[in-house]
Amino acid sequence: MATGNIPGFIDILYNLEDSSVEQPSWVQLMAANNRRLELYGDDTWLRLFPGAFKRSDGTTSFYVTDFFEVDDNVTRHLDGRLAALHDWDLLILHYLGLDHIGHVQGPHGDAMPTKIREMDIVLGKIVSVLNSSTNDWLLVLTGDHGMSDQGSHGGSSFPELTTSMILISPKFKNQKTSMCTIDGEVFEAKSDQTDLATMMGLLTGVGIPAGSIGVPPLRVLQTFWPQPFHRYAILLELLEHLRKLTKCTDAACDHEFLTSSDVVKLDQLHSEISSLVRLCSATVPPHPACDRMATEMEKVTAQVVNLLTAFQRRTLLHTNNKIAGGLVGFICLVMAAISLSFLVPGIRDILNWEEHSSLKPSHRQRALAYTLLAVNSLLALLLHLFSLTASSLIEEEHQTWYFLATTNCFALLLVLALSVRDGGSSCSSIICVTFVLCLDRFLLKLLNQTGDKWLHLPDLTDWLEEHSLFLWMAQSLAWTGILLTRGLLALFTGRFSRLHLRTMLSLIVVALTQLVYRIAVHAAEPNRMHLSSSSWTSLLLPARLAFLALAADLAVCLWFSFRLVAWSNDLRTSSPLLSTTSCEGWELPSPVHTLALLACLLGRTTSVLLWTGVMIKEILLARVFHTEFAALGSSSPQARSKLIYFIVMLYWMEGWATFFQQGNSNKFSTVDMAAGYVGLSGHSHILSTIMVLFYTYAGPLFWQLSLYFRYILNYGINKRVLGSETRRSHVRNSVVTFSLGFLTLATTVSAVVCLFFHSHLFIWSVFAPKLFFMAAYCCVSIPVYILMLAF
Repeated sequence: MATGNIPGFIDILYNLEDSSVEQPSWVQLMAANNRRLELYGDDTWLRLFPGAFKRSDGTTSFYVTDFFEVDDNVTRHLDGRLAALHDWDLLILHYLGLDHIGHVQGPHGDAMPTKIREMDIVLGKIVSVLNSSTNDWLLVLTGDHGMSDQGSHGGSSFPELTTSMILISPKFKNQKTSMCTIDGEVFEAKSDQTDLATMMGLLTGVGIPAGSIGVPPLRVLQTFWPQPFHRYAILLELLEHLRKLTKCTDAACDHEFLTSSDVVKLDQLHSEISSLVRLCSATVPPHPACDRMATEMEKVTAQVVNLLTAFQRRTLLHTNNKIAGGLVGFICLVMAAISLSFLVPGIRDILNWEEHSSLKPSHRQRALAYTLLAVNSLLALLLHLFSLTASSLIEEEHQTWYFLATTNCFALLLVLALSVRDGGSSCSSIICVTFVLCLDRFLLKLLNQTGDKWLHLPDLTDWLEEHSLFLWMAQSLAWTGILLTRGLLALFTGRFSRLHLRTMLSLIVVALTQLVYRIAVHAAEPNRMHLSSSSWTSLLLPARLAFLALAADLAVCLWFSFRLVAWSNDLRTSSPLLSTTSCEGWELPSPVHTLALLACLLGRTTSVLLWTGVMIKEILLARVFHTEFAALGSSSPQARSKLIYFIVMLYWMEGWATFFQQGNSNKFSTVDMAAGYVGLSGHSHILSTIMVLFYTYAGPLFWQLSLYFRYILNYGINKRVLGSETRRSHVRNSVVTFSLGFLTLATTVSAVVCLFFHSHLFIWSVFAPKLFFMAAYCCVSIPVYILMLAF
């Protein structure tokens, strides 16, 4: 909007920084020409254009849970500045309330009508004061982005890309058509956001920003430059700008965004218009050719606008298509080699049949079953990699993960059922897996719609938010389920059950603080538009208490787990203490579950329903697999190895299934930015980014950390799982490198797809966002994997 140029895709990261705009902009041009600029509102303007504003009062744009104070800080300056019209040339009022309401409640939120009425009153006051002025004036009403039905932006859907630009000025009184009427002075212009920079540069007389590809709306040219000579002078300025932009100064020019006929037309129009302007600039005597100005003015104007528009459209379609293909291709090859080096040892272990003949018949059958499960999971994940080459499958990737996770759980159920028939597995394991399948099918996948084609359809979360009574009942049941689950696990820990009760107390505190936080936010919702600053700040206390409770719960769970492991390592099987305990590892109060409770706090009210189901799923699957390891004993390391690899792949699938069940997708519009501001009184780049990244990737992180905690970290408890200490190190390295292999291979495939499809219609709306999400997850998870290898 300021430069008239197209930002790069990676600029989503640069926008978070405080650096100023280096490209020429109409704001800087006005400041350089001693125009008096004032800003009230979003302080992003102050960071982008330091020193450009004579007066300013910036408000942080990142504290998205504030609906009131961000706009009150703007409106309180309005009366004073409107009373001093002679004191400024440009007044920028950047209101943030509508954007914040959209992020938190969506475009149809309860606070939206009140806020729109407030903005209407502000607009009416401005128009009323300007109408009483004797000077020419122009009011530009626009937004910097649109909004999806989920209340976010950054994606490629029409609602996210579309925003209105309304121009209000007395000069539009003579226009025949307009969008609506306020004393006949409203004119609506449908154009590209880049057009604003060119239009502002021309209207203010400071010149067009050097890199702008914008085209001023045709009726703006007709309205503000009705006189032929002035119109031709503006058209000449536009053509000279295009010549500088394309470096086309003659008809022999060759430019990728201009056809040969366009180049000829550019040279012809520039020659004719410049000649007319030069001939007619003298006051007396008028040249006979000047008569053509009036008769051909509209025709020539349309020709210039059409030429500029053609150049703009081609530029927009081909922006950033120039890439260093050789360098990117080499990087992709290196990444592919790294991925294969991680995966090949695991694949070799899965397909290794050498020791099968030496196993007991019962163990041989189990090893064969686990091998089939692992091979099936491996083929499924490879199939997913092929799906990354299709735009429609990326848009609906959640369906792929739901199918893969459900299919592999069902395959596990079949293996357990056949094993029960042969006297191998217990019926309780079958019940556990069946319950996991029911949770996925009938609750978790119904909570949040995601993807592209069905994202607009109502889901269970929408229904619960419309029926607050059922929402609070569901939330209470969810917390009750979490408490009962941990309480029941305490019954299985033998002599450690008394220690386990301490984790129950910490969990009760977590539940109470989070419920208090939800009640406080719910109570503030109806009156949020009228909260005072002190009242709004007081709502931060419950959130911060909830954070403290989570920290305490994490500490208690870690203390309990490591103390139990230490006792187990010291006493081993010769100790009476271990002989009297039945603790096998899956009953432990996992510290990873505290991270799930953190996701409950950062997310929407209904997120506790999702994470309750996810935690129960993880506990049940851990019980099933620990039971299988117990049945294998220590005499079949190969069968244990096959089972471990299957668990790694199943947990990988469950992690991404949870990612999409949370409402995420491969669109930036589904990223919940509000998660980055829970408990914060102001914006912090580091804290906000960490919380948004954690909440977005909470699903994959939860399952990967659970895999490490249940089967590797608690060596003393999981000795039947891992065998010797040497075996533990081998399994740890195999699990981490195998997971890293899937991560890097999926990222590599996404990068290769972007390389080959860089001219594809959906490169920036589908393929590039997918690569961005995978790259961001690499940044989040690779440090975690490194810590796993270290411990």
